[in-house]
Amino acid sequence: MRYKVIGPPGTGKTRRLLNEVQNYVNKGTKLNKIGYFAFTRKAAGEARDRFLKIKTELTKKDIKYFQTLHSLAFNRLGLKEENVMQDYHYDDLGKELSISVKAKGDFDTSPYMTCDNEYFQIILKSREKDIEVWDEYCTGDYSKDINPDILKHVAANYFEYKKANSLVDYSDMIHQFVNKSHLCPTFDVVFIDEAQDLSPIQWMMYDILKANTKDMYLAGDDDQAIYAWAGADVDRFIKEPATEIVLKKSRRVPVKIQEISNIVVSRIEGLRADKLYYPKDEDGSYVKINNLNNVDLSKDNWLILT
Repeated sequence: MRYKVIGPPGTGKTRRLLNEVQNYVNKGTKLNKIGYFAFTRKAAGEARDRFLKIKTELTKKDIKYFQTLHSLAFNRLGLKEENVMQDYHYDDLGKELSISVKAKGDFDTSPYMTCDNEYFQIILKSREKDIEVWDEYCTGDYSKDINPDILKHVAANYFEYKKANSLVDYSDMIHQFVNKSHLCPTFDVVFIDEAQDLSPIQWMMYDILKANTKDMYLAGDDDQAIYAWAGADVDRFIKEPATEIVLKKSRRVPVKIQEISNIVVSRIEGLRADKLYYPKDEDGSYVKINNLNNVDLSKDNWLILT
């Protein structure tokens, strides 16, 4: 069976998935036949810890498939940390090419590499979308200053650098797993949280998992898809056929926040799933500012969407 858990912020999508995990365990499903894959390391760890609070007799070793899709690929391919491209590798390659490259991977919060160099942005996004570098440039919204010859040169050197140093990037992990689909474990049930942010190559991995499990649960919200810049394919999430489980009551979003957020999401262009949900029983408040300098960003953690 295929299920899709849909719900705006705070409606309990992860909680619903974990309740389903518990139901399968209670029915006798073996722990190594349950796959729970979250979008980020942090989310996977939080889901694992929440489940261990429910099943206090278990340990982390008992639920080894509470992880990210990249971690599954990394482990099944037998890779080691020294095999993976790090931030300093991009800096090193940039020096070889006499261009500035500042790349950063914060895989606790996102499986996508960020980079300040537009040539590398095109290359990395093309890998996530499984298309040619030139096709990504032609179809994407990029600067007119991009030189086609330089783009080809940088791409060729990027691939050669990885090969010469026996390195893989995060896209390579997924590509290699897809090409070696026999490495995929067989499951009785698979859960994938925050599925709206999966890229085309991650959806290819999803298809392999789907073929190797009896039941499949997706959870997400297309209005919370914020990684299109990196190649995420939210349309696939919306169109994916499954029995829908719709969660409508938010425990996080108060009335006034829902009112203004509805104005914002109404401006989303392209495919969008219609949805109705109810805010928590609290008015809430928000403050409009005209300048980011009026906010002390040195404190706490901030997510700024533009």
